[in-house]
Amino acid sequence: MGQVAPPIPGLGAGAWRLLAAAALAFAASKAEAGEGASSNYQPGTYGDFGLASPNDPGLEATILTFHADLSARIVDPATGAPVDLAAKVEGAALNIAWTAPWRWHGLTFAAGATAPLLRVDAAATLDFGLFGQFRTTDRETGLGDIAVTPLTVYGQAGDFYWSLAEHVTLPTGRFRADRIASPGRGHWSFDTVGAASWLDLDAGFEIAGVAGVLLNASNPETDYRSGPEAHLDVSANVLIGDGFALGATVYAMRQLADDSGAGAGADPLRGRLFGAGLQAFWSPDAERFTPYVTLKWLHDFDARDRLSGDTIFVNGGVKTSQLAAQKSTTA
Repeated sequence: MGQVAPPIPGLGAGAWRLLAAAALAFAASKAEAGEGASSNYQPGTYGDFGLASPNDPGLEATILTFHADLSARIVDPATGAPVDLAAKVEGAALNIAWTAPWRWHGLTFAAGATAPLLRVDAAATLDFGLFGQFRTTDRETGLGDIAVTPLTVYGQAGDFYWSLAEHVTLPTGRFRADRIASPGRGHWSFDTVGAASWLDLDAGFEIAGVAGVLLNASNPETDYRSGPEAHLDVSANVLIGDGFALGATVYAMRQLADDSGAGAGADPLRGRLFGAGLQAFWSPDAERFTPYVTLKWLHDFDARDRLSGDTIFVNGGVKTSQLAAQKSTTA
């Protein structure tokens, strides 16, 4: 459906500094967090229904709600001590997408933006072996980082669809280096994404893939820059009735280079993650597929230097053109 899922934040980069300072009687520490063991690529969310096909001309509004339980064990780059991370993230986001009413050489153009409201519950445990453990928890609620898609280009040849898009995440969410829970990540990112799908509505089948490269700017508060990431989402969906579909998705991400900057320490992190999930789609209008509701469950596995776990999305959308049609019909 073309919407961009809101980035789920990781733990704040100040977690290691806060933990080490408290556990070592507030001794000076410059340990940082692999920038939260996460990034502005939300694994598994690109593998959706009709992901490479354009919407009808006009505006589309989507409400996205989600719940994620995530965890990770990494090594503190400053002390070498193992650190157990846990985060529960809940929130809702408003996505607005606009599809141009005109075409150029058979191409369709669109733009959109997503603004999330998040609640982050975080915990970090630093293990000092024979010297014991230190645990801290934190909670923060607020506006997350807004994701903007200034341009998406769609093309079609029969049942084959493709698209190219640039997703820009702005550091609008609150970020504090001395907190382990932050709605924002504190830096810009740029995700260049290409998608392709074979969508045969007569046969009731779709197979699609999305590949992208995410580039991260430096976080000025922590002097930390996450390495570039390559990611891939592949999904297969089957229409099993009028307006109802079921599907499955697999996904993977891998950092192409180590994290960098003074905050990354002498042994920087390089994350990777694989996962899979199930999804369902329903719309009372089997021709225009609006309004619609989607349900998605994602499970991460084989993660390294990366928060992983289970995430549930429940999304609902409607085109403003349909609202106008309904209003004129009832008038």
